[in-house]
Amino acid sequence: MILLRILFYITLIILVFRLVFRYIVPYILKWYINKRMKNFKNQNNKEKQQTNEGEITINYNTRDEKRGSSTKNIGDYVDYKEVKEDK
Repeated sequence: MILLRILFYITLIILVFRLVFRYIVPYILKWYINKRMKNFKNQNNKEKQQTNEGEITINYNTRDEKRGSSTKNIGDYVDYKEVKEDK
């Protein structure tokens, strides 16, 4: 009797998980993705509204400065050409 009760609860839990993951989780994911897309679109619209046509703006990335990594000390870019030597 106890074994049947345990099996019943296990199958009930499995069925509940299947229903939750089949119907509820996709709905939550769709809601979350739509929310993030709206935030992204709003950020892009704000940036577009701030600039006029023909105006040049420079946006600095302040996140790198907060981390402590600096691009100023990397060095110079060296353009090179391969030279083939004749033997």
